[in-house]
Amino acid sequence: HPISSPASTYRISGSFLDWKMLVEVNPEAALAVYEAAVKEFGDTQVRFDQYKPRGAAAPDFPVRSSDNSVVSSLVMSEVLRMIPAATTEYVFVAPEIREDAKRWRDIHKDEIINPEKENS
Repeated sequence: HPISSPASTYRISGSFLDWKMLVEVNPEAALAVYEAAVKEFGDTQVRFDQYKPRGAAAPDFPVRSSDNSVVSSLVMSEVLRMIPAATTEYVFVAPEIREDAKRWRDIHKDEIINPEKENS
């Protein structure tokens, strides 16, 4: 399998999908890119990876309160307690198709990541 080794994955990480605002356009953007890339290049050339943290999702950091004591941010803010865990998703391509994949991405990214319009 061309992209099963960590070395080949490492060489292309961060270069194929470097669109920072995708989630604002489409929360399923990474999966949409993966599915479109598989159709274009084949499932042996493309890999999807996802990291979902386990346990508490909310960020817990020290906060100095008005009386100068240090307390948990989760104690100080109900809003922070409700923040969902951030999921990180990646689409990787085999090194031998990297340049083709970048050109394909540049041409097709808008049509891939924009959610379908309902009742258009």
